Amino acid sequence: MATAIPSIACLGVIGRNNNPLHVSLFPSHDPATNTLAPVRTPLQFSLLLSSTLDVFELRSRHHAAGGTGLSGDLGL
Repeated sequence: MATAIPSIACLGVIGRNNNPLHVSLFPSHDPATNTLAPVRTPLQFSLLLSSTLDVFELRSRHHAAGGTGLSGDLGL
């Protein structure tokens, strides 16, 4: 999909133990074909969500070891 109208593609609910509890996928509108199609596969979104959680966990450990709190944007 070359161009897609910006939209929410994936919504994840994260549990207390830093695990995804629920993932919802939303298709994006492709103006070239005038159809709705997901930007990525469910597996790609699941892997992206898990790797993002790993990055947040590593950054929180780094800040905890340094004695500084997390910033509002988690250093992104």
